[in-house]
Amino acid sequence: MMKIKNLFYTSFLSGLFGLSSCTTTAPSTQNEASSTTNLSLFGTWTLSELPKVDLKKSFPAKTPSLTFEPITKKFTGNSGCNNMFGGFSTSQNGLEFTGVGMTRMFCEGVDENAFTSALDNVKTYSIKNETLILYNADKKEVMRLKKSR
Repeated sequence: MMKIKNLFYTSFLSGLFGLSSCTTTAPSTQNEASSTTNLSLFGTWTLSELPKVDLKKSFPAKTPSLTFEPITKKFTGNSGCNNMFGGFSTSQNGLEFTGVGMTRMFCEGVDENAFTSALDNVKTYSIKNETLILYNADKKEVMRLKKSR
C-alpha cells in the first residue's frame, strides 16, 4: 500500500511540475510588426506610376493591378493583359514575391514586360496616403500603386 501511495504522489508532483512549465508567452514584437505590416497590404492596388513608362500607351485596355491576401500570403493580379498569381512574404518593410505564375495570352500593344520586370526587382515597400510604393535593392522606386476602393 505504501508503494502505491508513493507512486501516486510522485506521479501527482510530476504532473504539477509538468503543467507549471506550460506557460504562454506574448508574441514577439517582430511577429506583431510582421502581422500588422501584412494586414496593411490587404486589398487591391492599381498601378499609378511606373518610371519611364507611359501607362496609357503601354496599357491601353486594362491597368495592371495586384490584390494581396495577407492571411494566406497569396496574391493575384493582372499585368495589363494576363492574370497573375503567386505567394509573397514580408518582414518589416521587406517584400518578396514567390512562385509567380501567369496566363500566356497575346495582347497587342501591351507592355506587360515593363510591369512584370519591375515586380521581379521588388525588395522593399512603403505605404503612404493609400499609395503602395515598391523599391528595388538599391532603394530606388520601381512603381507606385493606388489603393482601389
